[in-house]
Amino acid sequence: KETAGYRDVVPEQFSEFEDYARDVLNDQILAQEKEALLSCDIVVINGEGSIYDRQRKGRMMLFIAYMAVKHFNRKCILVNHTADIHDPVMEEMVANVYPLLDDVVFREPLSYDACASHLTSYLQGDSDTLAADAAFTYCPISRESLIKLASRDGYFSVWPDSAEGFDPSKPYICVGGSSIYLRSDRPPYDPVPAFIELCRQLNDQIAPVVLTAPCSVDQKIFRPVAQQLN
Repeated sequence: KETAGYRDVVPEQFSEFEDYARDVLNDQILAQEKEALLSCDIVVINGEGSIYDRQRKGRMMLFIAYMAVKHFNRKCILVNHTADIHDPVMEEMVANVYPLLDDVVFREPLSYDACASHLTSYLQGDSDTLAADAAFTYCPISRESLIKLASRDGYFSVWPDSAEGFDPSKPYICVGGSSIYLRSDRPPYDPVPAFIELCRQLNDQIAPVVLTAPCSVDQKIFRPVAQQLN
């Protein structure tokens, strides 16, 4: 695709892979990636949540994997990833690239179920194709240790956010958001009213709610929720 005289080096559909591969081999695009493929013994791609819609990052991963196997004769594995292949363009790429891979590991079963028919026969039904994100190996401290550490009122407060009145020794519910909210590649959507209603009902009917904001997107959403519901 040409934009203001700049050609994107990532194919937009699978039918373009061979043309782009030829340009890589002729040193016209992706010179650093070509050098890396020539220098390595095996290619390991950490897929994360990148294979969905027609996202450029997902197309890039699949093209690199294709190049590694088809043109550089390297073993290639795709690990730690979530895949949503509702988009037909992305599904066609997956259908043509996944069978080339030496191993594929999904973070959860929905992605595996969606892509299983595109895996080579030796990977279909293999329990090793499922592995939770490394974050799930984290071992928190015991509840007793947490209460002892964090019983001081306001311990979790970080200006301008407040956790005043939070008692970790009593039942509570943590509510988190998602990096998908407020993204420029999604239709405009304001999740704040729904979170307010959700948290109000949880707070009134079950237990006090603690809003957790691991990223700035959650922070932007949850500050008005916290202000509304105290």
